[in-house]
Amino acid sequence: MMRKGGLVILVQLFVLISMTACNSSERTQDRGRRVIVVVGGEDANWSAGRVEEVQLTRIARNLGYDVEVHTSHEVPCRDSWDDEDLLVYLPRSEGLLQKSAEEVIQILQDLGASIVIPQGEINVLVGTVESVRKAMNIEKVGSLGGLPSALRKHSIHHKELHVDTENKVFLVLDDNSHVGENGLVLKETDTGNKVLHSGDYTSCVVVARADSASARTLMLVTSDYLLPTLHEASTETQVTPHKVVVGIYIKTAQPYLDEAFNRLSEMDGKNTHIYIFNEVDEYHSRLASIQHRLQEKFGLKYVSLLQASGTYIGYQGIKNMIIGECLRLQCDFYMNFNSHVLMDKQLPKLLFDLDLPVVTPAIKLQIHEIATFVRGNYDDPNVLDDMEYIVNNQPEERRLWHASCVQAIYVIRRDILEQLPTLYSQTGRKNSEIALCENLRAAGIPMYIHGGFPELDKQYIINSEDYKIGSPDVVELEYNQEIWMSLYLDPLIVKNNSTHLERIKGPCHEVYDFPLFTSKFTEEVIQLAEKRNQWAVNREPVTEDISLVRDYRKKSLYEAIPTVDQYLENLGLNSTSYFIYNALTKYYLELAYYELRKETDPHISLVARFQASEQPGLPLHHDCSIVTGHINLTPSDQYEGGWLEFPVQGGCRLRPEAGRMLMYPGRFTHPKIMHNVTQGVLHKILIFHDTIVYDGLTEEMIEEEKSNKRHRRP
Repeated sequence: MMRKGGLVILVQLFVLISMTACNSSERTQDRGRRVIVVVGGEDANWSAGRVEEVQLTRIARNLGYDVEVHTSHEVPCRDSWDDEDLLVYLPRSEGLLQKSAEEVIQILQDLGASIVIPQGEINVLVGTVESVRKAMNIEKVGSLGGLPSALRKHSIHHKELHVDTENKVFLVLDDNSHVGENGLVLKETDTGNKVLHSGDYTSCVVVARADSASARTLMLVTSDYLLPTLHEASTETQVTPHKVVVGIYIKTAQPYLDEAFNRLSEMDGKNTHIYIFNEVDEYHSRLASIQHRLQEKFGLKYVSLLQASGTYIGYQGIKNMIIGECLRLQCDFYMNFNSHVLMDKQLPKLLFDLDLPVVTPAIKLQIHEIATFVRGNYDDPNVLDDMEYIVNNQPEERRLWHASCVQAIYVIRRDILEQLPTLYSQTGRKNSEIALCENLRAAGIPMYIHGGFPELDKQYIINSEDYKIGSPDVVELEYNQEIWMSLYLDPLIVKNNSTHLERIKGPCHEVYDFPLFTSKFTEEVIQLAEKRNQWAVNREPVTEDISLVRDYRKKSLYEAIPTVDQYLENLGLNSTSYFIYNALTKYYLELAYYELRKETDPHISLVARFQASEQPGLPLHHDCSIVTGHINLTPSDQYEGGWLEFPVQGGCRLRPEAGRMLMYPGRFTHPKIMHNVTQGVLHKILIFHDTIVYDGLTEEMIEEEKSNKRHRRP
């Protein structure tokens, strides 16, 4: 699947047309070379303003092409066509231009041809206007539609004709075309997204055979994935505030529910009416709290909670009801908002300012460590990802038209609501979004996919796979990695990754200090640890001075310097320590400490608690590690004492702010003292990195050992 980016021309045709030949005497004087795309046809299903025509003309203008769309096969000669102009004739069902006019012209020059036609019988051509005129005169054909077949029959008469056997210009899709497995590849390139075939080459023109339903559907799917940067972000500011009705729908339990609602905070409190429809019983009291926060903290005055009662009318009925309320209030826009969306706070206003009939932003779906565009409803097994149908050679099952991500968030203008007040019904579809798409398409109303907001944070669809109600958001790293990083890691680390070296401080010899976590992370880890409340305390002493205690969590059963702690593994955070090590801190460690060029592992990770009434501090000690990672979770103004001192390093004393990581050698060179906390409570994370010893283990056993240390949702 494609990431956003790239401009293409989508050409949808349903019939073959013919065209009268041009008389060269009618030409105007030369005014510069251009490319003309001729599209036309005569069909009962053709209607002005249809989705395909609107998208074709808009994208063509963005690329600098001229497009002529005709509803009749009688296409007159254009005085504006010059001999040097390039003509693209596309009489079939769908076509896709992927390269600029300059690239197309250059390829023709490289081939030494003035006219190029594809292999097979499809009647498509690319050529200079002058050569096309000559060929039509030689073949004595009166229409462009008849020229390609005539050229195939008498190719010997045309020295400048090239039949494209190597797919340099054309890629023709048929019943055997598919995505993957040496078929088509959707790939992000330096110049935008492209459709490549098995030779890893981007053809200029991709066309589908008119008699192949699979090819035509595949073309439509492919073009949808290449459309996200159709529009540029609006730079104009609306003077009059928009009156908006927002329908928010909660179907299943999910992580980041509060965060999803927080993203509404920038909406106009006086002109926004929010209706929340919830089907998760356990969320009723939580949503009442969210409603209060939206009203009191964010100033959103009109927030209503809806619940199913009596005869259940389904999502189609609920959404039609909210649209009716939108019309009653004379709103400017209706915004559909799935609670599984995590959007940028500025996104709604930008979508409203576009003033498009129906617009949806490009959004990314979180699937473990993969993020990709999605269509369909991931949480609804009855609405599968359309691309999955294509990959499985079932293109006829594709159901969403020009509507990637439609189930997540989209905006509909009021005039469309007035035209179609029951947008979500009357199609026989159980899924409301599919009903919406079919009704829009039947009415010839385009749904625009917008990815042109580079200044915004990325938009995400939250992955709720295997989620259990009550599971804290901070343990969601494995299932929602990009969301987790955006919320819990220092923003500059997310932006610049682990090579952002100038922010590292060296307060003591071989002690390094750098920002790592946000305050949201530190607060939520403390809350999680205190809620679990499984602190290792009052352990059995082995010696009278309690310098050695039994710790049954350790293989040795002993701990020389005990702490009141909980292992990250028991909090569901074990994958966090591995991720931080592998993705971020390992690079720093290898630069600073030569020993870590060997294979290392964060073999113990824990949250420790220090307070005067329990365990206030630690005596002079070494850690059982090559390198220790140390993160204070408590802000420095919430406790007193708690200094970390390195006596051998000149008595260096540190009290890092919450979220910053200290790294220092654990054993031999850096003995340390954790001075007593005298007031308040200090929580900190300690991660002990050590070399891995796999003596006597097979490769399978080693992999199993590594795997067992990583945990999913607790």
